[in-house]
Amino acid sequence: MVLSRPQRSENQVITARLDEAQKSHECENVATSQEGLFDNPERLKILLKVFEKHIEMEKLNITLHFLENPIRPNVQISEAARIIAYYLEESCEENNWVHGKKVLELGAGLGFPGIVAACLGGNVTVTDRPQIVPYLQRSIDLNIETIQKISGEIRVEVLSWGDDEKIRSMPRQDIILLSEAIYDDLTIDDLISTMVRLSHDDTKIIVSEGDWIEMEESELKEAWTKFFHESSEYFEFSPLPIGNYDCFTFEGKVRKTSNTEEKTSESSPGHTEF
Repeated sequence: MVLSRPQRSENQVITARLDEAQKSHECENVATSQEGLFDNPERLKILLKVFEKHIEMEKLNITLHFLENPIRPNVQISEAARIIAYYLEESCEENNWVHGKKVLELGAGLGFPGIVAACLGGNVTVTDRPQIVPYLQRSIDLNIETIQKISGEIRVEVLSWGDDEKIRSMPRQDIILLSEAIYDDLTIDDLISTMVRLSHDDTKIIVSEGDWIEMEESELKEAWTKFFHESSEYFEFSPLPIGNYDCFTFEGKVRKTSNTEEKTSESSPGHTEF
């Protein structure tokens, strides 16, 4: 069973956003009725315009552009993705530790952190499941000119966690990014296996999750607890002092690559033993 963070219904979110748009005069004469919200092409164009995101990165002096999908939470920009993106921008202001590094974003969604890493001169691969990749590619297309001006590199690839054949074809990464990627305890073993096999002794991992990880009796909290417990054999995490109370953000480093590589290489895809 795939779990998702508790939230308002998708139609409630859409209607609320459209109401906000009308009040701020972003668009006029937009019907907010739930019925037939997407069946009119002209109405859909307006709806998509409402969900355009233009994000100013002040220290980089650039504007990034995204187009969220209002009915798919995993292709919207989460607070956790923002936190990682802004952390990369700010932490590289004096010493750009991302430039020239191989960067991998897992479960990228719209790829905000990965795109920022590319704008910092990283060699970035943003990945997600096949059904999400078209949205991810659109984000790259919207920002490719900005990325190229800064001489960064970015590519989109399909990656399902635990895909043994795909993982063998990929290089080990210097930086691995995850934002709101831990949502289902059934995927955690494959996620950890993927992280281990694509990291080396000096890989830096940045993980950010919403404040749901502190909710009592939450299945999402159980997923996070399982991730933190099982990954601790291979990675050592410490909290980053971001100063945002809506997310919990951690920096990880590899604890012991050689043993983990041996274990994961012997395990079959999707059935990694920890």
